[in-house]
Amino acid sequence: MKDPGGYIEPAIIEKAIQKSSHNPKEELLLDFLWKTGRRVSEVLSLRVKDVHYDLAKITFPILKKKKVRGSHPRELKDVPLTLLYKIKEYLNIRELNPSDPIHFFKGETYIFHMRVLMKNEEMGRSGAYKIVRKAFERIGVTKIGDTFPHPHHLRHSFAVHFAKKAKNPRDITVLQRYLNHATIGMTMNYLQFRETDIKETLDEMFDEKSKLVEVKKKELKKWEKEFIPTCDMDKDIKFI
Repeated sequence: MKDPGGYIEPAIIEKAIQKSSHNPKEELLLDFLWKTGRRVSEVLSLRVKDVHYDLAKITFPILKKKKVRGSHPRELKDVPLTLLYKIKEYLNIRELNPSDPIHFFKGETYIFHMRVLMKNEEMGRSGAYKIVRKAFERIGVTKIGDTFPHPHHLRHSFAVHFAKKAKNPRDITVLQRYLNHATIGMTMNYLQFRETDIKETLDEMFDEKSKLVEVKKKELKKWEKEFIPTCDMDKDIKFI
């Protein structure tokens, strides 16, 4: 993502998801995009049998990789348990038993689907884009960075949030493999922190907050009274 402003705070994403709870399919789609960081086409291509509750993993199609024997390779990815529970709840709402093969025979293949002429097909990308956009508009967010909210903002936000929680450089390579980026440079493009993030990092590096707490208010007031009135900006400060 080229737009450095394309990051959404986790609290805002969670709020958009909560406000979409009236529609289980939309709520699950938003949760999927946010908690897995997968591309929207990969999420829309998921089949019911791709979810492995016993392993706490999901088999995702890797659409950026070349097809092998006519289909894209698939990889097992770890996912949060809360997402697995939500998938199960959603499938129960649809009255679908994932272990019952009769439903696959009837065409009930995709987790996200759209009923068209009595045939179940996967939800289209345009439908997913509308869901994401409306979800954020519902909470008053009409623009993120320089464009309207769309699924890739959630992938970008996942990557940035992951990087913020990283404890060592190796975690960035873990993120690269998880997102299936061809190079580490592609992963680094997602890690565009805001100026406030840099300030917070510097404060943490040099323990600024605790040091500031130690400064007494009276000393600050003394500094304000003694220094500021006598400081002539034109004479005392020279620009080099």
